Amino acid sequence: MTIKTEASTARFSVESGAPDPKALASVKDILAVFAQTVSHMKLYPSQHSSVTHFREILLERLNGFFRTADELEVEIQQNAFVFEGEVVYKDENVLRSLPYLFFKDGMKKLAFLQGIDSEEMEDFLTTVREIALLPVDVGDIVDALWQRDLVHVRYFAPDDFLESKVTVQQRIPSQYQVKPEELYSGRLDLSPTDTAEMFARLRATKQPVAQEEIDYAARFAPLDDAEMTELGDTMEAQRRVAPDKDFLDLTIELLNIEERFEVFSAVLAFLRKFHAAQLQAHDFVHAARMLSQIDQISRAVEGRSPDKAKAIADFKIAIEDAFPEKELLKAACEKKILDTEGFFHYLSQVGTPALTLGAELVGHGPNEDIRGRAGRFLEEMGRRDPAALSRLAQDSQPEFTRIVIAAFAKILDPRTIPFLTDFLSFKNKANRVKAIQALGAFADPSAQKILKQLLGDEDEEIRTQAADLVRLAGDPETVAALIQEAQRKKFARKSPGEKGAFLKAIGRSGSADAAAFLGTVAFKRASLDRRRIRETRLAAVAALEAHAGPEAVEVLRNAARRGSKRVKAASREALVRLGEARGGGGKRP
Repeated sequence: MTIKTEASTARFSVESGAPDPKALASVKDILAVFAQTVSHMKLYPSQHSSVTHFREILLERLNGFFRTADELEVEIQQNAFVFEGEVVYKDENVLRSLPYLFFKDGMKKLAFLQGIDSEEMEDFLTTVREIALLPVDVGDIVDALWQRDLVHVRYFAPDDFLESKVTVQQRIPSQYQVKPEELYSGRLDLSPTDTAEMFARLRATKQPVAQEEIDYAARFAPLDDAEMTELGDTMEAQRRVAPDKDFLDLTIELLNIEERFEVFSAVLAFLRKFHAAQLQAHDFVHAARMLSQIDQISRAVEGRSPDKAKAIADFKIAIEDAFPEKELLKAACEKKILDTEGFFHYLSQVGTPALTLGAELVGHGPNEDIRGRAGRFLEEMGRRDPAALSRLAQDSQPEFTRIVIAAFAKILDPRTIPFLTDFLSFKNKANRVKAIQALGAFADPSAQKILKQLLGDEDEEIRTQAADLVRLAGDPETVAALIQEAQRKKFARKSPGEKGAFLKAIGRSGSADAAAFLGTVAFKRASLDRRRIRETRLAAVAALEAHAGPEAVEVLRNAARRGSKRVKAASREALVRLGEARGGGGKRP
């Protein structure tokens, strides 16, 4: 193994200190060809014209890079190759990821040196192919390259990683461990226990049937009925799942490496039919897997092949247009979809076109599990694209609007504030109230501004909800306006709920002026309408408790001594609660 200690591949821009754009583009191109070459070698024999063609291109691109550098070195991350701090190749599918092939065995750096020829390149690529075709936990690329001893290929894997790997895979049982200092002493002492065990083993070898033979016979005894049933179920599941997965992976691999645009388009057309067939069979796992892999190819060809990028964009549009919303809704409501987890994973992969289906399932799903999963799907989509989710809400469809507001209330994303504000203009008052409640969860100034405006709404319930949630700390102007409103005679004629909400809004501001005003209300003299005055006084006591500042506590103490009978009782109870909240043990005043 060669450990490289000094980088000689750096190509930096003098102005910015960043890698030279030309060198960066060249390395990206080389690694893309490297990946395509390995993909072709996994599908075709080594002497196939396609394999030979890509090997020649790879060597040609490397030699072009070596005109200005002595070597090409990349760092290896779990799913990416990195050149001078920039990601130059990425593949997150660990089943075929080229970076992961090296990363899993502890390789941290890989370098090609100037002077590599076609024979050595073929040896290197053949080694990579052999390991790539093995199960992930079997092959070891570091060990395989070490055995090849390639002159113009360098790599670095930390010794501690290799040692830990050997320790895990070749752990020696304690009874067979040898202490070197005893081994080198020239004698071996046996304890009485060792001697007795040795003679017992000698006697056992003379028995007619050795224990080893019994164990061997038991190992190959016929299976019982239960074991045969389990084996049959396992084989049936493997026959049912593995072919689709392997077939899909092979088709995606072909699409990934195909250079001819007409063939690329034909494979995409086939995948459209495959996707429709999987949906009809309710195989949502493979349908979602296909869409995910198409997204990866889309990112790979973006900026490199406009024709392929457009073909994939058209493919996605066709998939969206053909989304079988009614059929899937019917199947879900009739409980014909058995894999609900796979189903909602597929909806998440589809994204925006599945929103209406998700909303229908929230409202009309056949059971709590389906309705709950549908709600979480809408919340996920709200985080991903709140504007798309907001378009479900319509004044003519209050149920969908309620569902959207509920999702926005759960995710608490400030991006939803403009949409919640729009819902306030809808006719359905219950949804308007829900939108106010969702806005009230935000301390954001834009949300609070809307609530302050609603304090003057013509509808009492709307005004009350806004007053219950508005935050007036640090807003003396609005507090002064509310105090002025509460001093008017008509304020006493408002409903107990509205009076209580407005006075509490004043109290929550925490200002000294608010505490002083609420004190005057708590001690307000009774007039002819004693019931309404009593309601206002008690509402003022509750507002002082909401204030909770030292000024409010002092007013409550005075009220507990000098107020009316009901005000005294309410003030004492408020002081007890405030004392308990502050850890004061709740002493009565």
